[in-house]
Amino acid sequence: MKNNFLFFLFVFLLALVACSVENKSIFNEENDATESVSESNYSNSKTTQEIDDAITKIISYPSKSSNPNDYITENQKEFDFIVSKEGLSLNYLIKQFEASKTDGLKEQIMASACVVILGEMNPVDNWSSGREWYEEYINDNNL
Repeated sequence: MKNNFLFFLFVFLLALVACSVENKSIFNEENDATESVSESNYSNSKTTQEIDDAITKIISYPSKSSNPNDYITENQKEFDFIVSKEGLSLNYLIKQFEASKTDGLKEQIMASACVVILGEMNPVDNWSSGREWYEEYINDNNL
């Protein structure tokens, strides 16, 4: 009887240890996935901040011209950075348009970047302001 009890206790402890190890493994996999998502969110957050900083630099650079393209030309490196982030920039810039009703130099620069990113997929041919480009873009895409 005592041997049966010891055997039962041994099997129970063995099962308990096995469950503990399995749960720990599952927890680590979930933790790794969470860390990966967090790192991705941090990376996207960092990049969107860099996009915002690039736009700020472009519109802050004192151009002697009132032509928005001159601001882009004088800050080509920053503009190219925005365009290089492709879909991330496009999504971020569209959200910036959604969050604001203004229509100034910033919106003109944002629209110009969107046009370059979209390339031949840009549905808006003629526009005179950044806000106009955005309004036509969302109407054309039924957003």
